[in-house]
Amino acid sequence: MTLPIVIILMLLVASSVAMVAHKYRLPYTVALVVTGLILSVVRTSFYPDVDIGIHLTKELLFVVLLPVLIYEAAFHLELREFLNNWKSIITLAVPGLVVGLFMVSGLIYFGLKLTPTSISFGVAVLIGTIAAAPDPVGVLAVLRAGVIAMNLNPGLSPQRVLFRAVVAGAGRRGAGATAAPR
Repeated sequence: MTLPIVIILMLLVASSVAMVAHKYRLPYTVALVVTGLILSVVRTSFYPDVDIGIHLTKELLFVVLLPVLIYEAAFHLELREFLNNWKSIITLAVPGLVVGLFMVSGLIYFGLKLTPTSISFGVAVLIGTIAAAPDPVGVLAVLRAGVIAMNLNPGLSPQRVLFRAVVAGAGRRGAGATAAPR
């Protein structure tokens, strides 16, 4: 399959999932994950030799996907709301992420000490960087869908900009990635 066909098929699947999720009042992100798992099982079970040619690499993540997500969040950022709520946003984005990161890293490190497998704390922090950060877009999608009844604080939207930036910075430092692709 050529890349344009793969992209068109992926957009069709994502659009179909969005319509079904909306009809049955399911969180869109959950429906996408379930659909991805089902498609993965179908592909590996029935078409093991098929390779669509798109693989998640460090370059794809840091050069293509992450900048688009940060730009989208920054584009919808209301500067006045951000400036009015900057203290709570910084408090939630930076220390909240660091505390969650070290809690997950500690659980991984000390949990693996109980088994025959042991890793260094640095490796546990790298794994914790991946596992600890919740997807703010998914959280907001669930909140906006009304699954959890609460009013959205205007500080949540700007918070995701900083949250993604902190996660990206931690991931880049932990993975040893360069600041700019060469």
